[in-house]
Amino acid sequence: MIIIKLTFWSISIFIVIIIIICFLSFFSISVLSAFFQPRVLYQSELYCKVISATGEYDRVRFSTLDEPAEIFLSVVVPAFNEKLRLSKMLQETIEFLSRFKTHQKWEILIVDDGSTDNTFEYSIEWALSKSKTLLLKQGEIRVCALKKNRGKGGAVTHGMIHSRGEYIIFADADGASKFSDLRYLLKEIKRIEKNGYGIAIGSRSHMVSNNIILKRSKIRSFMMYAFHKYLWFMGIRHIKDTQCGFKLFTRKAALIIFSNIHVEKWIFDIEILILAEILLIPVIEVPITWHEVSGSKLSLISDSLRMAIDLLVIRLSYKFGLWKIKKKSLNIPSDISDSLSIISSDTDREWQESLNQLNMLMYWVLIPFIGKWAGRRFAYFLWKQYARIKTPIESSAKGQSISILARLLRIMSLY
Repeated sequence: MIIIKLTFWSISIFIVIIIIICFLSFFSISVLSAFFQPRVLYQSELYCKVISATGEYDRVRFSTLDEPAEIFLSVVVPAFNEKLRLSKMLQETIEFLSRFKTHQKWEILIVDDGSTDNTFEYSIEWALSKSKTLLLKQGEIRVCALKKNRGKGGAVTHGMIHSRGEYIIFADADGASKFSDLRYLLKEIKRIEKNGYGIAIGSRSHMVSNNIILKRSKIRSFMMYAFHKYLWFMGIRHIKDTQCGFKLFTRKAALIIFSNIHVEKWIFDIEILILAEILLIPVIEVPITWHEVSGSKLSLISDSLRMAIDLLVIRLSYKFGLWKIKKKSLNIPSDISDSLSIISSDTDREWQESLNQLNMLMYWVLIPFIGKWAGRRFAYFLWKQYARIKTPIESSAKGQSISILARLLRIMSLY
């Protein structure tokens, strides 16, 4: 009899601990997800400097993605303290664009992400000095500066939202990706494009599968392997290389993706792919030429931990409907709009099933256990309080979850 009682108490304590952990985990994810919001722009960030062929520049206000495309291609270059590496990448990019599809207009938009090494001033000076030798036309190079650092994702989002191209690519300022491989991305994105939606991403996965070993330390190789396994565990399995900084979007795809982006740090690439998966936007990986460039801004340990936490928040925030996809002002095809409705109803159904399980645990496990531990009077009091809040849980679980949890904790602490 004693063994049976001990077993009952052990199982009850274990279940209570699991319930508390689930409550606290969801509460933590809810709180963390609230912090993942793009910051409000400063007035100066709504303008950029446009380099002209005469060796001068003008300050003009940005256009936005919801306006019609003015040119064929936009190249967004996020730059944070890239003064020493930027010129080589720009030179290669301009030389390629000048001879590739010469009848099509293009632009390079450099987004200085709050640099401390005068990247903004250097970009303007470099463009002005090269305007005549490279035969630059009006508006082919634009430079803007963010007043405060937003992170790579924030800089990319800022540039993408204010691009003028029918197709928009973001490329890292270090020049690690061979820019001329853009022609392969353009070819593939046109092949898979559906209703004006499509994404082509550069991939380095073939370099590993073909035994083209990258010159990386053992710890970096291990961290990369661990990160890929973590991605697989979190359900990102259809893309082999998620972090390559060479991704091409159609204008419509860029509009709906970057209007809904939350993350502004390194892991923003993952949110792009998750949004594309939710919205049924075609995505294709395209092998590109890539080489290691020294001077990485990524901190191996701290940024890797931050990326792991951010990925968990992203996945669960969309899974539990904490982040909503804005679609009212967007011209979304019916198949994508229908998919959003289906996903929303599936999420609500999964949430209702979870609530039913929660009700069973509360009525048949947690409250009886509390009755044995703290007395029937307290258990009855708690049961009445839970009965009062059960309706708002079921009717508006996502919106009420945090306040309800806080109320439960307050009741238990004040009794």
